[in-house]
Amino acid sequence: MFENAKILSRDSAAELRYAPVADFSFARTLNTAPLMFSEVVRAARAFPVVFPAEGSAVPQVLLSAIKEQNGYVDKDGKWLGRYIPLHLRRYPFVLGKSEGESSGVVMFDPDAPQFQAEDGKPLFQEKDGEWVPSPVLEDVRRFLGDLEREFQRTRALFAPLREKDVLVPAQLKLTVNGKQHAVRGFSMVDWNKVKELDDATLAGWARSGLIALIHAHLMSIEDLLKSSKRRPKESTVH
Repeated sequence: MFENAKILSRDSAAELRYAPVADFSFARTLNTAPLMFSEVVRAARAFPVVFPAEGSAVPQVLLSAIKEQNGYVDKDGKWLGRYIPLHLRRYPFVLGKSEGESSGVVMFDPDAPQFQAEDGKPLFQEKDGEWVPSPVLEDVRRFLGDLEREFQRTRALFAPLREKDVLVPAQLKLTVNGKQHAVRGFSMVDWNKVKELDDATLAGWARSGLIALIHAHLMSIEDLLKSSKRRPKESTVH
């Protein structure tokens, strides 16, 4: 998604003009996307929400049963899903790290179609004899900064799932075009383990909103299984 990202500067983006073109061709090979805590409930109404098999317990949407394929992007780059994750909406910009920088730096994909539109607006403008960020770039910086702060809150909010060992390895079996595919490499919450936690922990999770987000996660998987009842044995989670 950001394999060719460059640090955005006056030199690297002097001639670029940006327009918010709705082209999601860049996501055609993504079968998962991370979620921020504020979007879990909305995303869970459209996709299965799962967790990585290991590492940080940041939730993610499962976009496809087939590796490097995303059925929610059509041949013209149009998004077909009912919800667009923030992770995808930030493209073609991303907050990166640069040596010697205490805060993140804005990076961009120079090949993105958002920079090819004829009605694009400049990222820099001249003011008092100097080149400074344009209002467009200031909005981008603000959005990326807000997203980074929310990502850190998301990591902290879901960290207890690992700490309390309530995430278990899972496998999802789906039939696509008559062929069965096993989706591995993710985990889900074991509700029985959650119910065994002490009252103080559960009260804390309820106050933080974590319990509600766990329910949204579990319901998203249950909804997927319900949708396959007319096709017995096509989808199972274990």
